[in-house]
Amino acid sequence: MRTNAPSEINSLTQQEKQALIQLQQRLALVFQLSELIIFGSKARGDYDEWSDLDVLVLVEDEKSWHHRELLSDIVYEINLQYDTQLTCILENATKWRSEEDSIWLPLKDNIVEEGIIIAIF
Repeated sequence: MRTNAPSEINSLTQQEKQALIQLQQRLALVFQLSELIIFGSKARGDYDEWSDLDVLVLVEDEKSWHHRELLSDIVYEINLQYDTQLTCILENATKWRSEEDSIWLPLKDNIVEEGIIIAIF
């Protein structure tokens, strides 16, 4: 995995860069953030005009349905504001780093290999 600021990632449109900055700022108000990582076609560079922008949101908080609803509302508003297609996964940072949570292993392998860390808190 590599680390880049959104402004340094060539595969992102200007709207996507602005949306990611807004996402980071808004999530920091309601979550104890650990990392934001983009992955998928935008991180790999094999995207097309219909590609979404996948973001893994790692938090120190224990996630709950309330947290998922908050994230969903924030992402919805940002997508409307910037005309983007952000898709976010919310996960507890400690659980994500643990090998015990086998449900995430195939996705986790892909994110570790191709992901771009855009923010560390």
